[in-house]
Amino acid sequence: MSSETLAQARHRLEQQLGAGARFDSPAAPKTELRAMRLARAACQRQVTLLPDTRLESPAIAQRIAEIGCTARLVAERFEGLSGHRGIEGDSAGRSADLQTEIILARTLPGRALRALYHHALQHLDVACRDLDADGWRAHLGLPQADTPTAAIILMAGLLRASARDFAPISGVSP
Repeated sequence: MSSETLAQARHRLEQQLGAGARFDSPAAPKTELRAMRLARAACQRQVTLLPDTRLESPAIAQRIAEIGCTARLVAERFEGLSGHRGIEGDSAGRSADLQTEIILARTLPGRALRALYHHALQHLDVACRDLDADGWRAHLGLPQADTPTAAIILMAGLLRASARDFAPISGVSP
């Protein structure tokens, strides 16, 4: 048995991963991020198991579009706070209105909805890791969430509710 502490093990892991690895800022809201990541995992199990035809049903497509478009919007706002930018022109052609984006996204075929879901949440997770202490304290300017922490809480709630709603359809408990 090793006498290494958890802090020492984390430090050793960070050293092994190298300079390109991303980690949450010490100022990041650890509890809220953990809740969002756990809710994401629970919801992702459900989404992965749903066939494309079920993803295309109006209620499920609406929920997946809400998750994907909201996560993408929050990630882009986080990028603005951190100074990191996605691919140049990535948001070209998209509406500035979240509801318009959701209405458009819910018409996507099932495989595209699944891709939107996975990509947007991965993008959000990376954007969370890029925020520094100043970013976590900044004003986000979203009507649903005025701070980055509030946005993480919003996403955790949306993902948790979705995992519960999808469970009877996928056959897997959240």
